[in-house]
Amino acid sequence: MATNHIFRDRSEFNSVFNKHYEELCRYAFKFIRDTAICEDIVQELFFQLWVNRRKTNVKQGIRGYLYTSVKNRCIDHIRKTSRFDFEIYEERVADQIETIDTDIDTTEIVTKVREAIENLPDKCKTIFCFSKDLRMSHNEIADELGISKKTIENQITIAIKKIREHLKKDGVISITVICAIIDAFK
Repeated sequence: MATNHIFRDRSEFNSVFNKHYEELCRYAFKFIRDTAICEDIVQELFFQLWVNRRKTNVKQGIRGYLYTSVKNRCIDHIRKTSRFDFEIYEERVADQIETIDTDIDTTEIVTKVREAIENLPDKCKTIFCFSKDLRMSHNEIADELGISKKTIENQITIAIKKIREHLKKDGVISITVICAIIDAFK
C-alpha cells in the first residue's frame, strides 16, 4: 500500500481539522473525562501533524490514524498522570462506611488508599485507574492496551491485594472496614 503525506497544504489541513476536531475531543473524553485536557490532547496532535506534515505518512485512512493517535495520547496522559478521582472515591467510601456504623474518618482512609494506589507498579496503576476510575470493562481495557483480559483481571486483583495490605499494615483499620473500602471500588 502506498504511503501519502498527511496534508498537501493548509486548506487540506483546515478541512481535516474542522471535520474531525469535535469528534476527536468527544472520543478523548471517554478516556480522560476532562474537557480541557481532551482539547489540549487533540490540539497538540493537530499541531504536531502540521509541524511534521512532510515527514508524517499515513498508511491507513486519515480518520483511523487520528483516532489511533488520540487514543495513544490519552493512554500516555493517563500513564503519566496516573490520575484517580479521589473525590468520587471518597463519596463511595463514606457511603460504604456509613453502613458499618463506625467513627472512622473517611479523609484518613482516602489518604491511605491514595498512598497505596500511588505505590502500585505503573502497569498495575494504569489498569486499576482505567477500571475503577474510568469504569472501563476488562474487555475495553484489554482492547485499548492490547493485552489479554486475563492480564487485566490479574493486575486488578494485584492492585486490590496491595491496597488491602497497605491498609492492614497500620493495623488501625478493621477487616470489616477494609472490605467496605474495597467494595467502594466496585
